[in-house]
Amino acid sequence: MNLQPFYDLRERLLVSAAAGTQFVQEDFRLREAVKKMEVFAKASPVFARMSQMLAQLLDGEKEKKTETLLDVLGLLDAFLTTQGVSQMEGNLLPAVEEGRAGLPLGDEQSSYQEIPYSRLQPIKWALTETGSSRQSTLEENYKLQPELFMDFRICPLMIQALNDPYAEIGEMVCGWLIKIGEPVIPLLKEGFNPKGKKEMVRRVRAISEIAGAAENDFYCAQIPESEKEVKEALIRALRYSQENQPFLFELLKTERGKMKTTVQWVLGFMEGEEVSGYWKKRASAAPVETADLLRYAKTSYAPAILAEIVRTNAEDLIRENEERAKQNKEEKKSKTNKQEEEKLRARSDQLVKLIYGCTGKTGREIEEMLEWAAAQEGLKSHYVIFATMMADTILKNPLASKEAEDYCRLAERFFAQYGREYARPAFAASLLMKSSEETYDRFSGSITSMGYSIFRVLQTIRYQEDIGYFVYTEAVLDDRGTEIIPEQIHVLEQGLDLRWYPLIMENRKHCPDDYFEVGTSFQGANAVLYRLFRKDIPQLCQQYGEYFYHLAITAEPNVGYTELLVRCGWTKFDGILFQAAKKNAWVYQLRMLINVLPISREQLTKELEMIQKLWEDESQKKTKPRNVSSALPTVKKWLEILHNGGTVYELV
Repeated sequence: MNLQPFYDLRERLLVSAAAGTQFVQEDFRLREAVKKMEVFAKASPVFARMSQMLAQLLDGEKEKKTETLLDVLGLLDAFLTTQGVSQMEGNLLPAVEEGRAGLPLGDEQSSYQEIPYSRLQPIKWALTETGSSRQSTLEENYKLQPELFMDFRICPLMIQALNDPYAEIGEMVCGWLIKIGEPVIPLLKEGFNPKGKKEMVRRVRAISEIAGAAENDFYCAQIPESEKEVKEALIRALRYSQENQPFLFELLKTERGKMKTTVQWVLGFMEGEEVSGYWKKRASAAPVETADLLRYAKTSYAPAILAEIVRTNAEDLIRENEERAKQNKEEKKSKTNKQEEEKLRARSDQLVKLIYGCTGKTGREIEEMLEWAAAQEGLKSHYVIFATMMADTILKNPLASKEAEDYCRLAERFFAQYGREYARPAFAASLLMKSSEETYDRFSGSITSMGYSIFRVLQTIRYQEDIGYFVYTEAVLDDRGTEIIPEQIHVLEQGLDLRWYPLIMENRKHCPDDYFEVGTSFQGANAVLYRLFRKDIPQLCQQYGEYFYHLAITAEPNVGYTELLVRCGWTKFDGILFQAAKKNAWVYQLRMLINVLPISREQLTKELEMIQKLWEDESQKKTKPRNVSSALPTVKKWLEILHNGGTVYELV
């Protein structure tokens, strides 16, 4: 389509607008341009309307010419905008562009994405504005469309959000930037302020997690001008390069307090005789601090130093207890005085910290220390601590090395030799090394006598359809609150015997109740079952349905039970609402259950009538165990809605 007549017309209209509408009738060039439009008027209603407006402009009333001129210009501009194109000479290539600071655009970090405004705007709002619901908006969008957060229009806003007043949002966005990887490093370095605050700390963490030693020059260059938290983060980033040892020893001489502790923490990641010698001296002077600083160290000397610290302190505790017992016997005392008890308790607590400091460490020195400790009667009260530490080590370290396998075999040997105290690490080792059937046959019979240990291990396991059974450790900040410990997923190659499911249901009382599934109402054994749920096995779904329906109508129903019943295809929901009303006179709980219960209008009416009668009877009793007067009117209102033909959705 030839658009030149339209551009000619537009030019003459702009001239008329500048000269004044009183000269329109005398402009013969405008009349020629209008005449060329007559042929288009027959082709489209839009052009017909435009032609009609032009006629009014030329020969219409003088008072309306200005208004008509503006209207026809607006219509003409709108049409030309829709017809606009851009082009250049050359061959067509895939769209690979670079955004701000060299950030590649779009998915796969290389291609441009055409993303509607409606999809980007909620994310932009949540990253730049203030107020509630922003975190949930970001989480929902990231879960559904993570690729949007790699767009060049969003990434700079994510950098800005590192300084969000809500710390949770800043930490969440920092984790997402780390997942994007190298393309965001230029953005993170742009405008970096070494004297800044939390935003700059998160920038350093993201850069170091992504680039490691590759950005070592950046860390070193920023440290002299940095302050407080930013300086601490930059020093921590030095752990990625062994070349930083001389610089770290210099910092050790100049830094004080918290900053010096940070330098020591980084030294725990350095190899070499000089560093090893430093830690051996440090271990003698400050054992607990040394164990804490070497907790995440993967260096070759760390296991030996930690093993020596534990053994030395354990020997001291045994000796002190023996001397105290001997002294009491000689003085014919039945028990020690309060001051002596507190001293012994402090010594015992110190040993506990040192033992947990060995979590994740394997090797000959660690195994020798554990064998020695297991044979000491004077450490019997600490067996459970050693066993817990061993189980955590086994579950967090995949069987990728001979040391890890030897550690698992040591746990099995302890269980065979010392019994139930070491059931926890032995069960964890069996899940990794033995067949699922063999593990079940060996440990299922002990679930009543060793239930605590067995359930503690089961609590670490999840099932996911695309992965299978796996041990999951969530991504968290370390104990200093400055470094992200990434999530870990260790798949149980042997799986989990399905016979565990009914056994867990039958023995839920043996599971510790201090275990919760975050974001749900499940706890104890029910939280274990929630994590292990499999909808792909009909027999298992039937067992889940029977178990949780029985809990719902005999104990206290909740939304979690109901949602799980729906997931496993359960169809019987009678009595759940009534049981909730018997337990608590809470309207909000009834409303939440009504919202998720897949029951008919008739069944809902029946149960609400039962609840009304139950609460009316209670309200008439002389001794009222609970106040139902505030909840009863709401139930009556609901029944009125249903009796008048209303739907379930009108109640919630």
